[in-house]
Amino acid sequence: ATGAPMRWSLAMLGLFVAGALLRDADLRMQGYAFAVPVLLFAVSKGFLRTAEVFGIDGPLAFTFTGVTAFLGSGAAVRACFSRSAAAAGGGLPDRRTLALESALSRRGGDLLFLGAIALAALYAFHTRKGFSLSVAWAIEGLIASGAGFALKSRGVRIAGLAVLGLA
Repeated sequence: ATGAPMRWSLAMLGLFVAGALLRDADLRMQGYAFAVPVLLFAVSKGFLRTAEVFGIDGPLAFTFTGVTAFLGSGAAVRACFSRSAAAAGGGLPDRRTLALESALSRRGGDLLFLGAIALAALYAFHTRKGFSLSVAWAIEGLIASGAGFALKSRGVRIAGLAVLGLA
């Protein structure tokens, strides 16, 4: 497989950041659209066939790029949503606000954080076996649960506990 899914991840991050900075809901919706094929590529085990990138194992490079992009995108959505909520009292609304994006923005950051957790869990599942898989999932579950408390995100806490429960 080529590096296209890694480019999709980076394009998703770029669209979310640009959408947050330019206050443009259309760009953020395109970012959500890029998230879907990245997750589908991971679920289809396509990332296992990813070639090496700069001497780094292909699946690890894809997972690192994807997780980083999902975390950055989630942070951009959260920042944009909190700014929109603060501006609702008298500031300028987002340009071209879409009803669907408006509904997604309430939980969009959490959904993107869950995408990062899912990518990391899929990578561990396909590259680790036996006891090391349990240890990897336990560590990921603890990190995700702790991040959920730090982010004040119930969804991320529950996902972390679910991964911990799988371990």
